[in-house]
Amino acid sequence: MASKGTKLSAEHRAKISASKTGKKLSPEHRAKLSASHTGKKFSPEHRAKMSASQKGKKLSPETRAKMSASKTGKKLSPEHRAKLSASHTGKKFSPEHRAKLKASHNKPETRAKIEQDLISKK
Repeated sequence: MASKGTKLSAEHRAKISASKTGKKLSPEHRAKLSASHTGKKFSPEHRAKMSASQKGKKLSPETRAKMSASKTGKKLSPEHRAKLSASHTGKKFSPEHRAKLKASHNKPETRAKIEQDLISKK
């Protein structure tokens, strides 16, 4: 390894990278890394870069199914429901989206579920 502050050549850095590629970290080392990064605050610029890097990324159907399964059946707190409601209040939908909603609500199974929800709220 080079002494502190010494610039490494691109070739040397490539050799170091190749030697470390595929190396498995021990569970203890992974725990230490996790602990060192826990609670780390990122600058607004860094957060914007991280956000931009994830934009447009398509999730695999398997990942989407896992995410859906993990959230299925979870009850939202009244505060969270109020926040969601407030964030969607006054939101304008495009004509295409409104047509899709209308078609969805006209399905018999959806209509039955909506009616069941209304009955259970009374």
